[in-house]
Amino acid sequence: MDNIQANLDTKDILNKVISEKWVTENSTGVFIIKDCILVQSFTGKNYTYRVINYVTGDQKYLFYKRQVLNKKEYESVIEKIKTLSFYDMKQASDGTEMIELIFRDIFPKYGFVVREEQVELSKHIYENMKYLKISLSDIAVGLGKTHAYLIAAIVHSIFARKDHFYKQMPIVCVWQVENTTFGNHKYNSYKPTKTTSSGSYAYGNFHL
Repeated sequence: MDNIQANLDTKDILNKVISEKWVTENSTGVFIIKDCILVQSFTGKNYTYRVINYVTGDQKYLFYKRQVLNKKEYESVIEKIKTLSFYDMKQASDGTEMIELIFRDIFPKYGFVVREEQVELSKHIYENMKYLKISLSDIAVGLGKTHAYLIAAIVHSIFARKDHFYKQMPIVCVWQVENTTFGNHKYNSYKPTKTTSSGSYAYGNFHL
């Protein structure tokens, strides 16, 4: 079992979660553990306790007591907090790592199966956005293109804000292979099925 000590200096983190309106202004901080803060509120009759991930905003009501929680009870509360899905969440240091985190850690919690080709495609699209390149990819049906380029675009927008906004965004074209056979002859056709744009982004799906 991890021997994790509670941090009792909650002032700055408490101010953050209050400013984000995740808790009421009359809330008080009890302790911080990893990326979570335990917050106490008084209803006039009971003391309620809620844990908030101060990075993501995820939170959960834990319990209420007639008396203020004492320090001897902290250890048992910490064990409860450690079981929460949003406790000690991994933080991505760059866009590629965030894409890996989304596809491998977050999506599977909602029933998605990890597909290596989809993860690699999303990272490929992200890298092309990041370095202002144009990508033409020959992608088979069923690989998961939609989530691949949506996640890449979202992650790129997050990390672009951390630095400087790019003056010009790249064009990313995802090609979908679709062959038609008539007798002994095989035909490939080129026709766009959908093109959308948002701001300076442009995405095109083509049938080959």
